[in-house]
Amino acid sequence: MRSLHLSRILWFTAGCLAPLALAAGPARAQAPLKPSELMGHYIIVGGEREGAVIPPERLKGVTVQFTEGTVTLTPADRKQTYTATYKLSPSRQPGVARIEMTSRVAGDQKRQAKGLIARDPDGTIRLIYALPGGEEPTEFHTKPEQHLFVIKRATDAAAEPSDELPTTEP
Repeated sequence: MRSLHLSRILWFTAGCLAPLALAAGPARAQAPLKPSELMGHYIIVGGEREGAVIPPERLKGVTVQFTEGTVTLTPADRKQTYTATYKLSPSRQPGVARIEMTSRVAGDQKRQAKGLIARDPDGTIRLIYALPGGEEPTEFHTKPEQHLFVIKRATDAAAEPSDELPTTEP
């Protein structure tokens, strides 16, 4: 008797909620992220490595440049640059793309890193990737052998390094 009562409550609830879900219409899928949307000069404003926040002083002055298929990271001391080619592909998460980067640093050309990249509505870019041999990330929180960077356009006056990472989820 009790299970019959619960069954009726579940059916009643489902009957009430179904029209509301239909009235809302289908969920709007965000368009896949394109390399042209990433192009530009950025600074790193936050980072995380293997679950720990990277101190802001380590990120100060580090710049990132995206072109159509290349990403270049330049440390503050400008002694060396790190360049990789990249390819984007759709992910199952709205507004998030999978990214596969291949190093172009001399002696390191075959090393690949796979991860996720998202461009938030305010233009902030979140990039998480696994180092070679690490587990490919499925969310924007690091695990062993993973790095996460939060970057903003270099022209954004608010783009100052911080020890707090944005909590925006895709």
